[in-house]
Amino acid sequence: MIWLLNPPFEEMVFKEGRCEQKVGVFQTSYPPLTLAYLASILRKKFEVRLLDAIGEHRDLDYIKNLFEKDKPDIIFMSVSTPTIQSDLKIIEELSKIKESKFYIFGIHASYFNERLTKKNIIAIKGEPEKVAFSLIGEKNDLSNLDDLPFPAWDLVNFKLYSVPLIRNKFALMQPSRGCPFGCVFCTNPFFYNKKVRIRSVDSVIKEMKYVKSLGLNNVIFFSDTFTLYKDWVNELCNKMIEEKLNIKWVCNSRVDTVDRETLFLMRKAGCWLMSFGIESGDQGILDGVKKQIKIEDIKRTVKDANDSGILTFGHFILGLPGETKETLNKTIKFSRGLDLDFVMFYIATPLPGSEIYEGYKGKIEENWKNFEYSSQVLNKELDLEEAQRKALRGFYMNNLKPRKAVKLLRAVGYKNWFNVALSGFGLLRSLRA
Repeated sequence: MIWLLNPPFEEMVFKEGRCEQKVGVFQTSYPPLTLAYLASILRKKFEVRLLDAIGEHRDLDYIKNLFEKDKPDIIFMSVSTPTIQSDLKIIEELSKIKESKFYIFGIHASYFNERLTKKNIIAIKGEPEKVAFSLIGEKNDLSNLDDLPFPAWDLVNFKLYSVPLIRNKFALMQPSRGCPFGCVFCTNPFFYNKKVRIRSVDSVIKEMKYVKSLGLNNVIFFSDTFTLYKDWVNELCNKMIEEKLNIKWVCNSRVDTVDRETLFLMRKAGCWLMSFGIESGDQGILDGVKKQIKIEDIKRTVKDANDSGILTFGHFILGLPGETKETLNKTIKFSRGLDLDFVMFYIATPLPGSEIYEGYKGKIEENWKNFEYSSQVLNKELDLEEAQRKALRGFYMNNLKPRKAVKLLRAVGYKNWFNVALSGFGLLRSLRA
């Protein structure tokens, strides 16, 4: 038997691709996409068990008892920078029961490939699906993502995962991998080497129909930059409309890779929420981190998205190189003036694989648990943790406006008003904590 394991941790964390962090303000966990991909490959030849201990709220004792019963020969384990110390201890505990082979994957495992690989631990460098294909005797370099089987979602209990705000079941879908940009705070350039692979529109539509057949009507597109290619996005949206899929979906975007016409088409095709990596309200900071966007791009695109009826989620990073009290306050003020619907403020973190980490490597204590977007390991002269708390509270307390509630209900459907209200109360409670 082969296990596909997202090991337990003391807090809810999200570990997919470049995302390795605690869950956001809405406390939503996500279905284990990579584990589901691995399961779909490996079960062609092996018996598999998929275990998302975080999503299922399973503790180590539960995992150990099940491990003793199954005695799997191979375990694929999802690891990350903030959880790696706990992940390795769990391997140590399970190895006392049986000497199995552990394949650990994720950006941290890839970056510290040589350091982490030991007698019974193989740290995978790059995408773990390649190893899975080799174990079943097939060759696949993943150059064509259409060749990947759809994730084995039949092994996942979707009742455990719900879309933020509307609290409906959803699936993650990955229409592309990679990003050509080189933001210094991001680990993506290391993991994918700035190479972009994008699936065909037909492949994505087929998977959406597969997801629909599972009784799911909500999708979050998990791409590094969903709107990277305008013609592809337009073709996909037109196909969604033509096929009458009636699926609500969420995606991310850069502010300079989408235009007004495309935004209106996306809304018609079912998009109700878009995330934008804005990072800072200071142009000097943006230029210094190689973001390659302009303040005017941000203002224009957020306005166009609002006009289209799509809800907007802005992501900001506090404490980037060059940050001062003045630029910090400028960013917080800028976030409130953009007419965004939701925001998240992260603390700049030198995650292994990012350009920022290379500049600090060997100069900072590698207490990996603190390498997370709500902990401050750099820029100690600024109280970024307090700034983060104040920025979040200030934004959401000032954003309690009737017109915002109306826009929100129009986007998600008035039938979801009760779930939206519950999410709102939960958010306010968390901000007061």
